[in-house]
Amino acid sequence: MLSAFFKKVHTLFSGCNILHFAKRKAIVGLVLGIAALYICAHFYGSLRLGAIFALGFVLIGAVKFDYKKRSRETILHIVWSLVCLFIICYISLEFLDTRIADNLEFRYILLNFLCALIIYLLSLSITGRASLALIISAVVLLSMSTINGFVFLFRGKEFCAADILSVRTAANVASQYTYYLPPHISTRYIISILLVFSMFSLPPSRTVTFKGRLAYLAATLLSSFLLVFASRDIGVKTWEYQGSQFNGFYLNFYLGLRDSFDEKPDGYSPSMVDKLSKEYENSSVPTDCPNIVVIMNEAFSDISVFSNPIIPVEEYMPFISSLEENTIKGHALASVFAGSTANSEYEFLFGHTLSFFPNPTSAVPYQQYISSELACLPWTMKHLGYDTFATHPYLSSGWSRDVVYPMFGFERSAFVAEYQGKELVRGYISDKGMYSYLLDSLYSRDSSSPLFLFGISMQNHSSYDYSGENYEKTVEIAEAPGKFPLTEQYLSLIRKSDEAVEYLLTELEKFPEDTIVLFFGDHMPKIEDEFYTLLNGGTPDTLDEQMLKYTVPFFIWANYDIEEYTLEQTSLNYLAGHLLDAAGIELPPYYQFLRDTEQIIPAINAFGYYSKAEERMIPLNEAKGEEAEAIRNYRYVQYNNMFDADNRNELFFGQYLPD
Repeated sequence: MLSAFFKKVHTLFSGCNILHFAKRKAIVGLVLGIAALYICAHFYGSLRLGAIFALGFVLIGAVKFDYKKRSRETILHIVWSLVCLFIICYISLEFLDTRIADNLEFRYILLNFLCALIIYLLSLSITGRASLALIISAVVLLSMSTINGFVFLFRGKEFCAADILSVRTAANVASQYTYYLPPHISTRYIISILLVFSMFSLPPSRTVTFKGRLAYLAATLLSSFLLVFASRDIGVKTWEYQGSQFNGFYLNFYLGLRDSFDEKPDGYSPSMVDKLSKEYENSSVPTDCPNIVVIMNEAFSDISVFSNPIIPVEEYMPFISSLEENTIKGHALASVFAGSTANSEYEFLFGHTLSFFPNPTSAVPYQQYISSELACLPWTMKHLGYDTFATHPYLSSGWSRDVVYPMFGFERSAFVAEYQGKELVRGYISDKGMYSYLLDSLYSRDSSSPLFLFGISMQNHSSYDYSGENYEKTVEIAEAPGKFPLTEQYLSLIRKSDEAVEYLLTELEKFPEDTIVLFFGDHMPKIEDEFYTLLNGGTPDTLDEQMLKYTVPFFIWANYDIEEYTLEQTSLNYLAGHLLDAAGIELPPYYQFLRDTEQIIPAINAFGYYSKAEERMIPLNEAKGEEAEAIRNYRYVQYNNMFDADNRNELFFGQYLPD
């Protein structure tokens, strides 16, 4: 059998002869070789490696094969392009870690290659040329791998299918980051270009006929069915970069896409939600309400939640830490880390949890699931007689806010164009500049109705390696000064935020109308991994330890008397209920339901929930008894609002939406 295989290979290549020195291709090879030599020597200090690559380009550029048996040209092109494709796929899996591909099980390597093969076969069916199909496939694979690497470096999460919908948001902030390709990635680019270049040393092949293209399209469909079948028992990995470590990036990307389509929960029916809603009654519409200001502060966090906090030279949030009078404060679980601000926004505004989406750690409801009016907090506030206003001192296109805000019930929204002349910190509108705008809005509005104002700050947005105007380092890590520059810049920004909060609350104390403020962070920042390891006292092992990176501070403050207390354990989906309660507003039916759910499930996010029975965080699928029932009911009610518009419960949701 082995001898027969080698005989076929010999037959395939026996007609190949080196014809001549390919002058034009040799010039191209020489140019590419010089470029490879320069890159390796100048940027990475490896003249030897650059010389090897240069020699490879020159030799391949000089060699041109002829093939006497012209009928086998296409076969030769396809065979060699598949060999090149496999190598490119294998080496491009390793943007994050040079050991990833070596540690993958063989099955997963083949499934990643199958993903690459589908791209190649589809390209081949469209173009009809193996060399062009390889170029397209290589560009797609390397681009995805590169994007994945940068997304992880900047946001601490892998690139997923949902991120494609966030391209405008990513473009808005792309200029704020510093980009650098490590040597092992550059060499993979050069190897890939070398392999693609080798295709042009083969004899020219004829364009595939229409029937041939149909055959390749059929092969694409067959490969797709094979991928679906072979990966049916594999789950998407979303914790840090486990997707690349355990599944391989391309397979994990496909799995995330596969799991991104919502499915009706088992046992769900509109009548089940109707039955749940009968336990609640409509609240009365208040006649005398305070203004409500909600500030979701970009990347605002408190590192004191960790077990081994490092104390900076000076306190980085002295004013917020000192708040006691007329203040409710505590910590809440978010579902995101270092990015995806819109998901924290969604959990707060809707009182929903990402836990119930098919792929909760990569879902982006704003862009995947929302296309019409949905019941949420702004609609509720309008029903209660409030004017509703949202503002964000950055581009309106971020997270499609210009599209979704009207669907949420915001009567007006304002973005960076309305912040002309406001103070900058780094390249962003400062927190103080934003608060000055909020105060102007409060003073200049028609005061016949109370105002519900929702603002998202921008000052503390990553990255934290800025060097330029409008920034001063004011915080230094006492234990290791200068060792963690990203952290020191971040904490200096938090100190600036603290000063801005003091400015805002001082001004609101003078404001003649009753006003209550909810302030919370959306997620922790992407700073040095070593710093987080130091804070944890090592690598976090338990889900409770891992969730510290998903814990954000909040406080509720009023310029009039309210009850003071500390709430150490909650999550963003419950915060609106606490805000309404503190404002003296009788809870609407849905928020009554959330309050009852919170008594059983005190905190929940995309990774699990806090089990009172277990006294720890556990995954949702491990819930039992009363906790499992509460989670099931919560899932039904959320599904009813998000995905069952024709049967949306009137008491919980329908009465707040426009006719």
